[in-house]
Amino acid sequence: MFALRITLIILLLPVFEINYFAKSSELPDMGSSINKVLPLNIEQELGEKYMRYIRLQLDIISDPQIRNYINEIGFRLVAENEDAKDRQFYFFVINDPAINAFAMPGGFIGINSGLIKNAISEDELAGVMAHEIAHVTQRHIARRIEQQQSLSMPMMLATLGSILVMTQNTEAGMAAITGLQAGATQMMINHTRTNESEADRIGILSLANAGFNPMGMADFFEKLMKFSRYQSNQLAFLSTHPLSQQRITEARDRARNLNVTRRGNEFNFRMFKKRLFSLLPADTKIEKSQYERSLKKFEQKSIPVDAQYGYALTLGRLDEYDSAIKLLKKLLQEHPTSLYFILSLAEQYIASDQPEIAIDLLSKPLKLNPGNDSITMLYAKALIANKQIKSALDVLYEHLPKFEKEPSVYELIAEAQSQDGLFKEVHESTGLFLYYSGDLHGAIAQFKLALKGRSDDPYFNSRLFARVRMVQEEILATK
Repeated sequence: MFALRITLIILLLPVFEINYFAKSSELPDMGSSINKVLPLNIEQELGEKYMRYIRLQLDIISDPQIRNYINEIGFRLVAENEDAKDRQFYFFVINDPAINAFAMPGGFIGINSGLIKNAISEDELAGVMAHEIAHVTQRHIARRIEQQQSLSMPMMLATLGSILVMTQNTEAGMAAITGLQAGATQMMINHTRTNESEADRIGILSLANAGFNPMGMADFFEKLMKFSRYQSNQLAFLSTHPLSQQRITEARDRARNLNVTRRGNEFNFRMFKKRLFSLLPADTKIEKSQYERSLKKFEQKSIPVDAQYGYALTLGRLDEYDSAIKLLKKLLQEHPTSLYFILSLAEQYIASDQPEIAIDLLSKPLKLNPGNDSITMLYAKALIANKQIKSALDVLYEHLPKFEKEPSVYELIAEAQSQDGLFKEVHESTGLFLYYSGDLHGAIAQFKLALKGRSDDPYFNSRLFARVRMVQEEILATK
């Protein structure tokens, strides 16, 4: 059902977008016909709009450690893609068992937890991400629109929405597409097939330049092809990324001709996977028993580190904080620079009402990694738990400019403001949390509540009135 809801929401977008695209005809010719059809700034706004609505429909993982890892991989690849200059990117992980990843306008790239589960190395995950980044930098969505300039803008947006739906649910996506102009939509989809080789070529080069094994892309494609042979339904990824043995062979041939200076970190990849799957819904008691049975099979000195880490996270979820802390301290002693163990240990101290220890534990890593999202967010949580509210707000306000479109930052700011008695500001922050989460009506309600209170900020009211107008215009544009 969520996939069909995305289609319906996107079908409501045309008026706002038509106005912007109409303006694009007035822009100077920058040497690219694509820029006339879909200028980069409009593509970015379109992507941001999709992203907000998708947050309402998909279970996006908001954990800062997950966000931090996937961004580190993504931006290493972006730095090695020469066409990525002056482009914005946003990488996110979705709780969905389907093996899939997709790119949207504006550099928004989603990776399903099912794909991460089936990737056995950082190189395989990076291979898929490099391919999606290339779809963005080569402007494949814009090219599809350019080929269909005869389509009305509502039809273009509906078609793009249907293709996006297909990335998450093949049957729903095809059903939505058959309700549109069959010939035009099929031509746009076929155009994506011609782009796959280009995305492979550019992605493999950026993989090698970023220090990943470029074979990772071909290895994962090979795995997908094997999976598809044993499935009655087509894999979601393959429905929008047509794959053939020829493509895999070409990818391997390209990878063999590249020299690579390895900079991968398989240890962090394994810890990232354990962290991710500890956050997903599960019967924790059963999970604990499974870990304990598995750990008994190993000699004490040969227990895999990721198994111990996963067990510690499970103990924490069961509120067995003392046991979790003991195990994490042991792991940290063996791996003193691992942020996964430092942050998880700090989390256990916060959860067990010992935030002052967490603050002390996080202070040094924060100095060594200023601006690190996962450390900063957890440090602010520890300060809040220790009733150091003003310090927490100072940290969060300084952190905000880099993550101003990230809902979880506003959520934590609102929590701190509430404890500090800044109730008018709480409504503003909650409104921003709801807005970037896609709940436009909820955002307006919070902004209006904020206007009823008092604030020491002389610009508060004018800022709130501007926010209300902005969201009202966006709501009107979708009617």
